[in-house]
Amino acid sequence: MNHDFSKRLADIIGQDEVKKVEYFASISGQIIEARHHQKISQQGLADAIGVAKSTIARIEGGLTHPTSLTLLKISEVLNIPIVIDGSKHKDKKDGGYELK
Repeated sequence: MNHDFSKRLADIIGQDEVKKVEYFASISGQIIEARHHQKISQQGLADAIGVAKSTIARIEGGLTHPTSLTLLKISEVLNIPIVIDGSKHKDKKDGGYELK
């Protein structure tokens, strides 16, 4: 997020909420990137983890936050580890992705 925008938003909703928005935006972006890289549609991912396509769309759009179980299922289907630290890392040597 743009630093000035983040600061103004933090003044309105609080810094913790801004961090939460940024964190989930990072996760959704990584899910989208990994899904596209593997040429899996939203419907394909949804079918593989047993949820509606709209659930995947809402997660990727930042409209809902995935449960830890949903994240685990997504990571298994997309073959990406879950690392929770709020940042993003791509390991190109093995073609893998880490959700951080």
